[in-house]
Order: sequence, then C-alpha cells, then structure tokens
Amino acid sequence: DLLMPDQDDNNDVTRAIDAANRAADVLAGADGNARRQLLDARLDHVELRESGITLCLRTSAADCGPGPDGRGTRVSGDDEWTQTVTVELPVQLTRRANGSRIVLADREQGTGGPDPNLIRLITDAHSWNRMVAEGEVASLRELSNRELLDRSDIGRTLNLAFLAPDIVEAILDGRQPAGLTARKLKRMSDLPLDWSEQRQVLGFEA
Repeated sequence: DLLMPDQDDNNDVTRAIDAANRAADVLAGADGNARRQLLDARLDHVELRESGITLCLRTSAADCGPGPDGRGTRVSGDDEWTQTVTVELPVQLTRRANGSRIVLADREQGTGGPDPNLIRLITDAHSWNRMVAEGEVASLRELSNRELLDRSDIGRTLNLAFLAPDIVEAILDGRQPAGLTARKLKRMSDLPLDWSEQRQVLGFEA
C-alpha cells in the first residue's frame, strides 16, 4: 500500500520544496541573524503602492539556510540571480495620534498569503513520499513509528505528494485561496488525483 512517485516528478519543484522547508525552519527559529541573512538573500526590492505592498523575491539561486553539510544551500547552481517572483500583500494605512501604521488588509476575497503550516504539510508529504519510494522506510507503519504520528495522519499527508505542480508552487508562494488551510487540506480524504479536478476542488483558477 505504499505510494510511489510519478516518474515525471519535476526535480525543480522538489528542490524548491526542500529550500522552502529550510527557509521555514530559519524563519521560525530564534536566530535573528540567520533570519536577517535569509531575508537579505531573498529580498530583491519592495514596492509600496496604493493597493498594498509588493515584495520581489529572488528564487533561482536563493540561499535558504544551512543544508545537510551545514553550509548555505542554493536552489540552483547559478552564480547570479536570474529570476524573481512577486508577492503582493494588500494593506491599509491606519493613522494614529503618534503616527501611521501599515496593517494587512482583509484577505477574505484574496489569497491566503504564505502559510508556514501549509508549507510544512506539503514539504512533509514530499519528504515522506521519497522516504517510502527510496526504501528508507519499509512501510507506513515504520514511517508512523519514526514520525510518532498516527498512520491515518501519515496516509492523508502522503496523498498531498500528488498535488499538481502549479498548486504546490502557488502554496509555496503564498498564492493559495484564502480559505485553504493546512487543517482543511489534510482532512480532504476524497482529494482527486486529476490535476484539473484538484484545482476546482481547492478553489484555484482553472
């Protein structure tokens, strides 16, 4: 009953997921210097507009924190930055007696923004699926024992290793629908394998 990877899995997506996982660890950690270094490496520039703030992030050679060898790891082997992605944050300018403050606007009708729990769920799915496929664990029971999680939780998470690549990329970029949370995604036991149906069920544009 083991889940095997699609032979056409995209290595670039896999590397991006691994990089996002490392970046999430850095951002959630207590090392302020590491967080600043990560942001310095990622952030290209910031644009302040009437509709919100736009962050332009480097992606093709981003230093995403220490890898297994303890050194910084890059998404690709390029020495130069070759690609950026933009993340738009709708904000409102609130004026107070002691100055103005920028706050995030209501996202009810927009995208959810980067969600560490959702990103972690996706990275776990791909990591565990590779462990199973490469024989690092012999069964879901062994994986469950190793991760100290119920087998049903492991199984539901593993299903997410087969999400459409564009859905995975949207989640990593924080462009998923506002109502899509890790809890909701993990509880979708009837998630279809067809990518078009996945987009429809999860609320992504076709």
